[in-house]
Amino acid sequence: MNSKDIPMAGEPGSAGSMSEHGEEVYEKARQTAGEVYQKTTEAVGEAYEKTSRAVTGAYEEAVSYGRENPAMMTLIAFGIGVGVGLLLASSMRRPRYGGFAEPLIGAFQDFARDYLRY
Repeated sequence: MNSKDIPMAGEPGSAGSMSEHGEEVYEKARQTAGEVYQKTTEAVGEAYEKTSRAVTGAYEEAVSYGRENPAMMTLIAFGIGVGVGLLLASSMRRPRYGGFAEPLIGAFQDFARDYLRY
């Protein structure tokens, strides 16, 4: 083997050069991962803020409607309660009333839909 065939430290192909290249690649990957993490954190924060504003707005609108129309909200809440109760009761066992719940639930849904428009 000739001494010219053995790479010297710092030359391309030497262990030192490969180690330096590995460190560069690692550092670039670490920086890229940090940037991706930062961008993801910002995007999630923005999405949370938008969702929070939308939910708060919808809640305030519903409370305002309830204050302006308390009787209607009471009827709607009653209808929803009856509907949910019938759905839960029908899902637990076979109904004995011969399909009475489906038309009743449909009627409550129509009633609520019609009055929520106003």
